[in-house]
Amino acid sequence: MKRIPIWLAAGLTFAWLLAAAVAAAEPPPDLQTRVAAAVAAMNNLDYDQAVKILEAALAEAGNAQIPEAVEAHKQLGLAYLALRKQDQAIDQFRQALTIDRRALLDPDVASPEAIALFESVRKGLASQPPAPSLAPVVGPPGRAGRPLSIEVRAADAAAVAGVVVHYRQPGAPTYESAEMTPSADGRFVFAVPGDEVGTRGIEYYIEASPAGGGPPAKLGDANAPLTAAVQKESAAGDGGLAFGKWFTLSLGAVGVGTGVFFTASSAATSNAAAKQRRIDHPNTARRLTAWVSRFNNASIACYVSGAALWGVSGALFAVDAKRAAKNAADAPSDRLALYPSVTPDAAGAVVVWSFR
Repeated sequence: MKRIPIWLAAGLTFAWLLAAAVAAAEPPPDLQTRVAAAVAAMNNLDYDQAVKILEAALAEAGNAQIPEAVEAHKQLGLAYLALRKQDQAIDQFRQALTIDRRALLDPDVASPEAIALFESVRKGLASQPPAPSLAPVVGPPGRAGRPLSIEVRAADAAAVAGVVVHYRQPGAPTYESAEMTPSADGRFVFAVPGDEVGTRGIEYYIEASPAGGGPPAKLGDANAPLTAAVQKESAAGDGGLAFGKWFTLSLGAVGVGTGVFFTASSAATSNAAAKQRRIDHPNTARRLTAWVSRFNNASIACYVSGAALWGVSGALFAVDAKRAAKNAADAPSDRLALYPSVTPDAAGAVVVWSFR
């Protein structure tokens, strides 16, 4: 048996690894692409394959309540109906209508029986009590490393069975979930532990379950979360600013203190020179007089440098105070305030979200 040359084996291995890496780097198809593939499978009467495609697509999307998911749920419901799985079809239709109460089935694609079932699900949702009206309570920004409070207010706390907050650090792949504690004035509160609060704040969304049953009301969602901001700390360069202002202040004090020392030394030396002249020691007096001149020059230099350092220190203090005032003024605007406006209609309710 012939042996494969080492260089050929290494080349084949490298090519296989490269192909695997390229395949892994390719992003998965988006939800719309998956829906199109499922519809193609259904056109070929391969309903089992359509179910596999759509279930996998919705699972990868985290079952997010986004417009793209409406079509996926509708098509999955139609596939289940074709497989004579009516309960699963009703569940998919309900999820589609929970996201969009105005969703419709295409009469050119869906059978009259499927459309009738879809509309009966819509009527069932319309008969349920309306979802609770929620609004976030906007407070001052928190601080990194300290517990961060998230609050929400329900217009009618009695209509709320429970409130759950899902939170994460920005960019984290998953959310942590926790029950919010009811408080006064229809408020629900949860404090994110300090060790989970970073400098970028916390992303979160909230779900409130109606006391009478039905789909939960939401503030934000997994793909478009709200943000609880933390107070802007001094940037890395501001730490140097804080050190610099005190360092220059200290150096200025040393300079002025040294100038005082040289002034005192000059006066003492001048007195000594006068004494030497009185006792007729002119050479010693001249040397001391020369030192008086040096001391005077040194004291002037120290006074000037000390005053200059104090001036620099004062400027640094002013810059630091200005930055602190700007951070304090900008901090409240870092907190996202998202408010819903609910308008009842024949199909249920229309929720319009707005920033304030």
